[in-house]
Amino acid sequence: MITKRYKDMQVVKARQKVKFKSVISAVLALVFFYATAGAVFPQTTAFAMESNDEVTYSGGSVFSGNRRFEIKDDGSLWAWGANNHGQLGDGTRIDRDESNPFMIMESGVRFVDHVSPLITGVYHTMVIKDDGSLWAWGRNDYGQLGDGTTIDRLRPVKIMDGVSVRNPRDVHGQPQAQLGEFHSLVLKAADTTLWAWGRNDAGQLGDGTIIDRHQPVQILDDVLNILWTGNTSLVARNDFTDWSWGAQVQGQFDADGNLKGSLVPVQVFDVISVTVDGRLLTFDASPYMSNNRVLVPLRGIFEALGAAVDWQQATQTITATKGDTVVKLIIGDSSPTVNGVVVPIDEPATVGWRNRTFVPLRFIGEALGVSVDWNSQTWTVEIRS
Repeated sequence: MITKRYKDMQVVKARQKVKFKSVISAVLALVFFYATAGAVFPQTTAFAMESNDEVTYSGGSVFSGNRRFEIKDDGSLWAWGANNHGQLGDGTRIDRDESNPFMIMESGVRFVDHVSPLITGVYHTMVIKDDGSLWAWGRNDYGQLGDGTTIDRLRPVKIMDGVSVRNPRDVHGQPQAQLGEFHSLVLKAADTTLWAWGRNDAGQLGDGTIIDRHQPVQILDDVLNILWTGNTSLVARNDFTDWSWGAQVQGQFDADGNLKGSLVPVQVFDVISVTVDGRLLTFDASPYMSNNRVLVPLRGIFEALGAAVDWQQATQTITATKGDTVVKLIIGDSSPTVNGVVVPIDEPATVGWRNRTFVPLRFIGEALGVSVDWNSQTWTVEIRS
């Protein structure tokens, strides 16, 4: 499989002059930019507060472009910022200044195991409450709220029950809902079913059509988490296989070597590949996306770059040494050090599949001083030492 995947990569690289018919390559390039820059990705933002003291918290802030939400310790939800489509949920289309926040919900909104209950799109917003109910508000011209209409909602409306903030089977803590610009994907952790609704002109819902859906439609079962969504979506199933659909699907090529789309989910392999100085790396735990940031297995990449890696179970500390450079990370901490200097990261080091430690891709370059680039045509991370 790896040999075939490598050959596929070379075919695409040889045809880089061919222009893709869809804009997904540009979208994926933006994904990498925001992932490596640590900025907020404009389509789907569901950021959790980080702490070294608590496993579950109640309060915190969620930023999304030009608006902000505050979840207080009592479970109330407050908002301010841009509101031209009612995306604040205060009943108006009037922007709110930070000095004049509005309480959207009185209670029942809390972070769970570092995962935010609030998921924001460009112009619409969703929240998962303690009781498992999913609520939505904001722009709705394609039915992206899922309430059966195409009418903008200026206040939260209930969409469905049975949605959890945190999937206990998902060690990565992925949000249980992710929003494209004009569509929505939601995972019901209790029965592992995936649901979609909204705009569907590129097959981004995965229901086998290009018909917009104004209410939730079931797409898959046995789903573990949603890795990302846009004109192309990707999910992981409980057997750790990856499935994708939409405008362009990795590994699906037309006769000219261009990535082609699929209206239904198809299994994909080696979704994110990593090369070091042109050599394709293999991992027993693959890189993945979390909150629109690329997370990579630290040990495999550090060792490929010539660093020695040591693990201390008692303190949950990883130490990587290469020449005069000493890198230290603590699991769950967002403040690793390089030669004693703190290098903040947006996603803390975490233990994922096969008990491997994952860190944001951007940190690899900052820690060891290597060049890191993203090839959006082959979905490949290219590292040069």
